[in-house]
Amino acid sequence: MIRAGVIGDILHVRVQHPEDWVISGAVDGKVDTSAWRFQPEKVGSSLCANDLGTHAEQMAQFTGLHVKHVQAMMDTYPRDLPLDTNVNVLMDFGGGVTGTLWASQIAIGHECDSGIYVIGTEGSLEWTATDCDHLIYTPRSQPSQRLSAGADYLLDASTLLSRVGAGHNEGFIEAFSNIYRSFCNVLSDRKAGRENTTDTFPTVEDGVLGVRFVEACVRTSGWTYKAAPSLFDGSPPVLQVQRDFLM
Repeated sequence: MIRAGVIGDILHVRVQHPEDWVISGAVDGKVDTSAWRFQPEKVGSSLCANDLGTHAEQMAQFTGLHVKHVQAMMDTYPRDLPLDTNVNVLMDFGGGVTGTLWASQIAIGHECDSGIYVIGTEGSLEWTATDCDHLIYTPRSQPSQRLSAGADYLLDASTLLSRVGAGHNEGFIEAFSNIYRSFCNVLSDRKAGRENTTDTFPTVEDGVLGVRFVEACVRTSGWTYKAAPSLFDGSPPVLQVQRDFLM
């Protein structure tokens, strides 16, 4: 729908991926840090941005946009953990398009609530994993429409990704099969000397962008519990306002 121009030019993108598994496992404000995810020598400089933020960042790319600059705020609970468990990011996609990203492992009540909200000049689109079979489309100055996966009124690019009719739930595994099928379609077309401009799937370049996104978040985060001991003694934290170039 974005490629077809249904919502006009994109103005803002909001993505999220909150979960609660870290705080749910805490006992008296402490968690078991023996798991590899809590060990900086194994996961690098981030926990939450690496583990969940990259999912949200990848989701934003489905709009056709790529992050140019970020300003991140990464915080930690329980406080003595060596890495972040909650991340907020301001994103600049260039061309006046802005965005926000929230990823969390301490979001009580959220099991795996990934989602995206895209605002355009002529309408908006909103999707969440908790209602994964429906997309909310709101034309400008008109009532919202609840579009169902697998319905006949969807664009061809959408119906190609559905295997059952509207009202029949599709699962997590089918989402991966869409990736495998798209890859095979592109591979077959290349072998036959044809150009495939329809099928899409993540590539190694997307993985590299995810790593660069996390590194940029860490560099621009001026408000972290491990890096700002002044938070413990009552003095106000100092937020370093800066932007980091990604692309």
